[in-house]
Amino acid sequence: MNNRQLTIAAAVLVVLVSLFFIVSRKRDATWKRGTDAIVKNPLIEDLNVNSIANLTLKGQVATVSISRGKDGWTVNERGGFPANFNKVRRFLLKLTKLEIVQRPRVVESQFAELGLVKPNPKAKKSGVELRIGNANGDVMLGLILGDPHVPPSKGDNPYGARVQPDGRYVLLDGSKSPALVSDALPNAIPDPAAWIDDQALKVTNVLSVALLGLNSKKEWEIRRMSLSAPWILDGMSKDESPKPYLMSSATSAFRTMRLNDVIALDSKKVAKLFDKAKTVVVRTGDNFVYKIRVAVKGDKGYLKYNISADIPEKPASGEKDEKANKRWRERREALVAKLEREKKVSKWIFEYPKYQIDSLLKKRSDFVTRKADKATSKDKSNREKGR
Repeated sequence: MNNRQLTIAAAVLVVLVSLFFIVSRKRDATWKRGTDAIVKNPLIEDLNVNSIANLTLKGQVATVSISRGKDGWTVNERGGFPANFNKVRRFLLKLTKLEIVQRPRVVESQFAELGLVKPNPKAKKSGVELRIGNANGDVMLGLILGDPHVPPSKGDNPYGARVQPDGRYVLLDGSKSPALVSDALPNAIPDPAAWIDDQALKVTNVLSVALLGLNSKKEWEIRRMSLSAPWILDGMSKDESPKPYLMSSATSAFRTMRLNDVIALDSKKVAKLFDKAKTVVVRTGDNFVYKIRVAVKGDKGYLKYNISADIPEKPASGEKDEKANKRWRERREALVAKLEREKKVSKWIFEYPKYQIDSLLKKRSDFVTRKADKATSKDKSNREKGR
């Protein structure tokens, strides 16, 4: 390598080092500008998750309070409907791992600019108030969750994606020193519907789905002989061909539905909701029968469940294998627990997006193609080609 090449290489190296230094300074500046130095200390010390018995999130327009009792975590604003256990657990564990990455230099009159004031419906801007307590009624943690921290954009995004928050401003009760923590806590939503268990009732191992009209007359039934057998539309004639993809959308609807919200059976909202409702009857391989009243209003669908099951008291006669009997007993216990759990939650009306239940309300003619229809379609196609 000659002297000219060495000079060029050295110049390139200097440019690269300078660029790295500039980028590093800009990245650090996103955390340090207008703040004290980064400290990275835990925000909350000695928070025993196992001692937590309730948590409340209060916003400007809504509040959710979740309590732990003998039936697990439940949402108080939904009459004790089961809460999403995994969501509650992850949220509480996140709180214990929050680290302070910044101490903004702001005075109390500037707290509102960061959303660090208690919820007030009349205020132009306020935060989310978090309260966590134990079974004795003691407050274990009080916290105002303010604005999320969004890092500066690194230039134009060709896909139009937004820059995601990387932290959140918070204020502990009794403190005059706000902090920026290491997690944006996107799940800290003060809305009861956001915390209910959307999988509290699972219809699985489906063997048949039938739709009954307003007069309880069967409009159609799709069934199969076993869980591995193909689906059959009941009463098909020789002139009909099934549409498997549409049949599958009806039989798999319960596997893909995700709950929006729940409403108590005695709520005034549902007084006349089911006056003109049809009924879907689902039978499963576990001998569960779900009779479901289905109502539609606007872009929402409402389901009212009536659940029963035929669970044998004893194993098949003549079974002497102790291991097999043990598996049978364990399976029976699981089914009994499932029935008990689902009967409890059937005291609520389930709200879904309408599009998720549309396949259950289709006409029988939607599931088949008639030979006459095919012939008409073929003739039409030939005529168009002949033009």
